[in-house]
Amino acid sequence: MNDGRVKALKVSLGEAVPEHLVLELLSHGSPPTVSEGEFLSHFSRLLEVFGRCRLSTALLNPETVCLLISLYAKPPRLAFVLLDVGRSFRVEVATPKGRYEFYRDGLSSLLGPGIRFTPRRLGRSLLGDYVPVAGGYLALCKRLEGYNPRYTAEGRRSWFVYEAQGNPVPANVAHLLQLLAGRGSNSVKHP
Repeated sequence: MNDGRVKALKVSLGEAVPEHLVLELLSHGSPPTVSEGEFLSHFSRLLEVFGRCRLSTALLNPETVCLLISLYAKPPRLAFVLLDVGRSFRVEVATPKGRYEFYRDGLSSLLGPGIRFTPRRLGRSLLGDYVPVAGGYLALCKRLEGYNPRYTAEGRRSWFVYEAQGNPVPANVAHLLQLLAGRGSNSVKHP
């Protein structure tokens, strides 16, 4: 494990993601995939924890990357997350079963955001600033020579999702940490 990646996380995010969680996620014994329901419940709780932060999968600011890494504590087999929380509240999760839209109402402060489900088959390509969270697939910002991605997400940053034979969670989390390490503490390099 590269200590520079953990150091980059600490510099960028402070102790928002505990080091023991990062170390566990980067190990081969990282958490197994969970059901969509369990992932959505975990995601909903994290939205409340990060509720006062500006979250954007278009910008991939440190708070957003921190949330994405925290989602890997209970990763689904495959989900694409879109976040634009700040002045507005747009939160979507696209899965093979359909799309989930999170919304706020009068009970959100007590119960967390509500969730609407729309059954919609996940195509091979998504348009928008979606970021994959995948416990069953390898998710990278670059195309791998000689391999065809199973899914792609095209937004300000492109994501390529590949079939994985082993546990892809350590590689996916390490890739998110590299996004932090490669950008300094304040800004993301956009392609």
